[in-house]
Amino acid sequence: MNSFEILEIKSSIGEIQTSPEKLFDDDDGRIALKTGIKTLHRSKKSAYDLAIEAVKKLDKLDENKEKFKYIIYVTQSLSYFLPNHASRIQSFLTLPKNTLSFDINQGCSGFAQALYITNKLLNNNDSLALIVCSDTYSHHLNKEDRSTQVLFSDGATATIVKGGGKMQIISSKHLTDGSGADFLSKSVSPETKLNMDGAAVFQWTRRELGKQIRELMDESDFNLMDVKKFFFHQASKLVITNIIKSLKIDESKVLSTLNITGNLVSSSIPFLIQEHLQDFKSSELMVLSGFGVGLSSSSLLIKNV
Repeated sequence: MNSFEILEIKSSIGEIQTSPEKLFDDDDGRIALKTGIKTLHRSKKSAYDLAIEAVKKLDKLDENKEKFKYIIYVTQSLSYFLPNHASRIQSFLTLPKNTLSFDINQGCSGFAQALYITNKLLNNNDSLALIVCSDTYSHHLNKEDRSTQVLFSDGATATIVKGGGKMQIISSKHLTDGSGADFLSKSVSPETKLNMDGAAVFQWTRRELGKQIRELMDESDFNLMDVKKFFFHQASKLVITNIIKSLKIDESKVLSTLNITGNLVSSSIPFLIQEHLQDFKSSELMVLSGFGVGLSSSSLLIKNV
C-alpha cells in the first residue's frame, strides 16, 4: 500500500478583511450564527498571484528542488486559459523540467482528489509533489446575493507531499453527480455571476455525505468511533453540523477554521490541515472529506502507521 507524508503547507489569504455585518448593514449577527463565519477574506489579486505568494513562503522547497516530480494546480478561478497554471509554477520555481505538471478544474473536493492522485503517483518513492490550490470566487459574486457573499473567501495554499511517509490512504470514496451541475455554476462569459442554489446543494450533502463516509468506513477494518479527527471541507456551520448529526460523531473530533476564514473552496482543507498540522500528523486515524461544486465529493480514510 502506498504511503505519504505532508512536509509543509503554506497559505496566502485575501488581503481585504470583511464580515457579513459589513457587507449587509441590516444583519444583526444572524448570518454569522447560521454560517459560523465571522471573518471573510477578499482579494483584488488573481488566483494565480495568490498561489505564487503561497509557494514563495515554502521553506522546504529550495533544498529539495531536484526531488520534485509532480505539480498539481487546483482551481476554478482561471488566470490564464492556456497554458496550464502548473507549467507557469514549474518555471517560476525553476523545478526540474521532467516534472509532470497539470491543472485540475475542481473546487471544494479538489484537494482531496489531488492528494489521492498524488499518493498514487508518488508510489512510495522518495520523490516530492507540490499541490497548489487557489480560488478567488469573490471576483464572480453578485453583490446583492447574500447566499454567496457571506460564504466565500479568496485564498491559496501550497502543500509539499513526500512519497514513502508514515500515512496511508486505506480507503477512499468518490462521487460525481453531474445532474446537479447547475446548483453551483458560472459560465465562461465575464458578464455572468456565480449562481448557487444553496438549498439544493445542502439537500445533496444531507443525502450523500453521511452515506459516503459510512461506505468509506465499511471498506476498512475500522468504525467511526475509531476515527480521531475529521477534516471536512469548511462549507458552512449548517452543513458541517448536519454531517455531525447524521454520523452521530463527537463534535470535538471535527476541526474547524470557518469563523476565521469562511469557505476557501479548494484551499479549505489544506488551510484546515495547516492550522491543525500537529493533529494531522499525530492522529492514528482520520477522515478527510471534500464536497461541493460538480456536484462532487471525495472522502479519504487516512491511517498513520
